Amino acid sequence: MDERLTYRTPMADRDEEIIREIESGAKQFILAERYGVSRQWVSAIWRRHLEGFDESLPTTYWRKLGLSLRAAHCLVNDGICTLDALRQYDLTYLARAPNVGAKTMAEYYELLAREETTP
Repeated sequence: MDERLTYRTPMADRDEEIIREIESGAKQFILAERYGVSRQWVSAIWRRHLEGFDESLPTTYWRKLGLSLRAAHCLVNDGICTLDALRQYDLTYLARAPNVGAKTMAEYYELLAREETTP
């Protein structure tokens, strides 16, 4: 038996579980604690999953709404791919994410305010 297959199978299963939980709304930092991996590792798993579809699709969605590339990537890395998902997300968790600073948070609040006033 190939040792690589034996070694990779549990990790692949774990990665699939993480992807399913992110899709169902779980926060990445909670999953990192639950599975004993870093938050960056969970983000990398999610990014690889998105690349299987079309890497530019979620980022392009946010860019069309007026967000900077950094702000768009931060949302995609946290599994937030729609405006409804952003509205339901607790922004205090997002404020603690890597690469999210005051300017990025201002972009999110501005986007939410602008979209709520749009008919």
